[in-house]
Amino acid sequence: MYLGAVHPQAGSYRAVRQILKEASRCCRSARPSVQSVDFSAAEHLAAVAKILDLSRRPHDCVATKRAMEDIVKLRLTTGAVLEAVQEHLERQRPTYVLMQKCGIEAYVLLPCSVDVHELYVKVQIPPCAQKSAEVLVIISAHTPEYEPRRRADAKTKK
Repeated sequence: MYLGAVHPQAGSYRAVRQILKEASRCCRSARPSVQSVDFSAAEHLAAVAKILDLSRRPHDCVATKRAMEDIVKLRLTTGAVLEAVQEHLERQRPTYVLMQKCGIEAYVLLPCSVDVHELYVKVQIPPCAQKSAEVLVIISAHTPEYEPRRRADAKTKK
């Protein structure tokens, strides 16, 4: 699915744009709090189940512009990313939850295997008034970006 696609229950192109705008605004936090997801804990169980349910319905999933650029650059499809999200969560692979500036939780799947790629995949479910209008937003799907450790940093930590 691409940025211009209209979610059938969202009502309009403008509503989908607003959802994606809010999702991308939330992603800009400088130091988000990161926690590992405990798949047996009730607090994460409902969210993981909802992500699994929405990822099985591609028409209820949208991708941000950045995510689409990353997916296209790697010659993947959103369908492949959604299948990888399902497999990742079903096998309870390393997953993290971020509380973003706007107060919405985002789930990070790292590393998430999509075809031959190991990716950093971030998804979220923006709050909505009606359950029928819920969407899964793929915020990013790219190769992990690690900052290389500089020698000056290594010396100061000794």
